[in-house]
Amino acid sequence: MTSDAQIDSRRQIADQAALWLLTLQSEVLSAEQRTEFVDWLRASPLHISELLWACQVQRSLATWK
Repeated sequence: MTSDAQIDSRRQIADQAALWLLTLQSEVLSAEQRTEFVDWLRASPLHISELLWACQVQRSLATWK
């Protein structure tokens, strides 16, 4: 069974992924930001998964009418 802590952790990662996606699309990243982003991605396969999910959701919403 999934604990509340696991759900909160997953939610936090999803929030971070959404913020990274918005940041990547809205501004040119500094070298420090790029390093932080790559480090975040490398920290867990779940980070990559959540970023890809956020991209998919955004793409679906953009084409939904």
